[in-house]
Amino acid sequence: GPPGFMMRLVSHVLMMAAFAAAAPLFAQEATPQRVRSRTHLRGDLFLVQDGDQYSVLYDTPHGVLVGDPLNTSFARWLRDDMAKSQPGKVVRFVVHTHHDPVRAGGAGVFDSTAEIVAHEGFNREVEYLRRSGGGAADVLPAETEYRAQHTITLGGRTVELLHIASAHAPALTAVYFPAERVLFASRYPALGGASRGASASTPPGGRAWLERIEPLHFEVVAHGDGTTTPKQALLAIKPYVEELLSAVRRGIAANRSLATLQEQIAL
Repeated sequence: GPPGFMMRLVSHVLMMAAFAAAAPLFAQEATPQRVRSRTHLRGDLFLVQDGDQYSVLYDTPHGVLVGDPLNTSFARWLRDDMAKSQPGKVVRFVVHTHHDPVRAGGAGVFDSTAEIVAHEGFNREVEYLRRSGGGAADVLPAETEYRAQHTITLGGRTVELLHIASAHAPALTAVYFPAERVLFASRYPALGGASRGASASTPPGGRAWLERIEPLHFEVVAHGDGTTTPKQALLAIKPYVEELLSAVRRGIAANRSLATLQEQIAL
């Protein structure tokens, strides 16, 4: 009903402002220039860059996992770069974390050897983009779909895929690398940079995201815009989210307007 709608609307506006306000405090700035690179992050994990878009590459002795392949041109560059430095190394998995063609194009470059994995809503979102003229011509459908959680094994290494619901992109996936203690979250509430994807969409959604990842033994979150956030800094915002929710509830109960709540609730 109307009170529930008002709660969601006010929460959304205030939470987006909260994440924007917190951004400079927690993350390392991304480098925006148009370059392509492969940079060692931790253990067998690398951060790969195509201009202002970043993804991950997990290079194990038993094969390679590529996170979002970004686009066909970059995927070809990455394939050729690996062929030069590590001849014979095979990409075994491609993991789509988001249906946006800016991140999901190019999986076809690895399709002859790789299993393409995504959340069960990924193919539906891509099909919608195609029907509505939103691109996605070079986005391959996922061959393996999961619902809540999925484990990929490469030799003795494991990679965990986690779905965390988001209103703006229902098929989002976070990728957890236990051995490296890194969580890759391409479009989740990035407390760093002018995040293009700060969206678990509402404070309840943001709280659910924080609660979902808190038990994981990671030390840093890597984001799709090249920023990184220490786990402690990310979880430090949780009490603030709780207080924000309480303040919104109190304001709605007192029949205050959205403009009044924005003015009165400290961010």
